[in-house]
Amino acid sequence: TTYECILYMLNMYILYQTNDPFEILLNAVALEFLVNMDEAIALSNWWDPKKRWIMAGVIEIVIQRKLRLRDLASVEKFSRHFDISEAVVLAACDNDPNLFRNPKVAKCDEIDTNFMTQSETVDHYFLHVAKEMNNRAAIKEYARPQVHFSSFFIDKYCRRGVFDKYQAFRTWSRWDALLCAAPVPVLDHIFFKNKEESDTIRSDISTNAGYFSKGGFFPQPESPIISKVTEFANYLPTRNGGKSYKNRWIDKILFVSYFRTLHTAIEDRDLIRFLFQMVDGIIEW
Repeated sequence: TTYECILYMLNMYILYQTNDPFEILLNAVALEFLVNMDEAIALSNWWDPKKRWIMAGVIEIVIQRKLRLRDLASVEKFSRHFDISEAVVLAACDNDPNLFRNPKVAKCDEIDTNFMTQSETVDHYFLHVAKEMNNRAAIKEYARPQVHFSSFFIDKYCRRGVFDKYQAFRTWSRWDALLCAAPVPVLDHIFFKNKEESDTIRSDISTNAGYFSKGGFFPQPESPIISKVTEFANYLPTRNGGKSYKNRWIDKILFVSYFRTLHTAIEDRDLIRFLFQMVDGIIEW
């Protein structure tokens, strides 16, 4: 590389400018150390020139904060949240009560070319040929290794890789079947044409809270109207702070949340999180 050429040119310059043989030897060893150290850093697992580690960490935080993973693994919760009948949900998921969370289906769908982009399909076929020819260099290039951002050697046996923590949810066939199953609101119930013939949202929808369901948008008159005069204590009228606190307190006392978090850690094969939740739950209790 250009970097190595510059280092060797600098080494030759030092050789011509130094008279002491011992200094020449030390300078040559020092530059060789720099070259080897640079190669070792570039080949290490934690070397991240494209910021993939940071991106993976940010995406994981967003998934944990925004994505309703429990709803995606429960027929009742998914049906209630997205207004889809339980019969339709179960039919699309082969009557599996875990819905989108199924490691076996995810493993089959990951190698199904119907759910791949063009570049992913090409890489998939290249990997297949490389395995038939037993070409280790090609397999290393096209296979997706499990990467662990950790210095603990036991980490790879206790938890999934950084980019494979939610591998059980990659059931693309079920996502494809249920992606458009939810009812779509009728736009005529939401927008209307104003004098300038441009689409404008209806006033009753813009002022009152409501919900979308089959047939369009249904405003809720009992919801508070946000204005400068009216004050409201809770921006989520269906939530009760005292009741939520009481429910969390009961869950802690009866170890309901404790065993729930331990069960989730076992399903995710995350031994470190399991041990942490075991100690943390007892301390919280």
